[in-house]
Amino acid sequence: MFTKIAGNTIVTLPVEIPKISSKKLILFVETQNLSNPQNKSLYVELFIEKFDQKYNLGNFSFFGNANNPDKQVFVFSLKEVEQKALRQGAKIKATIRSFDAEDTDLSKVNLELNAKIDTR
Repeated sequence: MFTKIAGNTIVTLPVEIPKISSKKLILFVETQNLSNPQNKSLYVELFIEKFDQKYNLGNFSFFGNANNPDKQVFVFSLKEVEQKALRQGAKIKATIRSFDAEDTDLSKVNLELNAKIDTR
């Protein structure tokens, strides 16, 4: 299920955590339908949040307006502490940011994200 994220917001990405606890968790994030009419240089920051704890998972970038309708997939290998947090109910969250620290108006930017977790 894709979740729409707009600039200047934080969204929670719904995922199912596999029950197998002995295998390493891998996060796959699929993107589609980027709308970036002002051709800004952007990145999506992913993190895990549980109460007052935050674990940065990483980020991926978009430069300008991606007129390519194809989906893109980004893969993140989760560390043991991140896996433990997810198994204890933590949530995966995402936000869009600009590379230009002075350009904080991302109100016209939209993107759809879909997160899945698999094991290895």
